[in-house]
Amino acid sequence: MLEWSDLHAVINSDRKLTQKEREEIIERTDYAGEGSYNIDELKEYSDIELAKACISAENDYALSQI
Repeated sequence: MLEWSDLHAVINSDRKLTQKEREEIIERTDYAGEGSYNIDELKEYSDIELAKACISAENDYALSQI
C-alpha cells in the first residue's frame, strides 16, 4: 500500500503510478470518499489528480471520525 509520502512524490512528479497502484488508489479513494467520487471519473484522472483526490478523501474521512 502506498504511503502518503509516495502520493506526495507523485504530486511532485517525482514518480508515476503503476496500473496496480492506480487501481489501489481508486479503491482507497472510493472507500474513504464514501461515494463522493465517481469510479469511472477517477479512472480518467491523471496520476497527480488521483493522488490529490486520495489524500483529500482520506483526510476528510479521518476528520469525520473525530
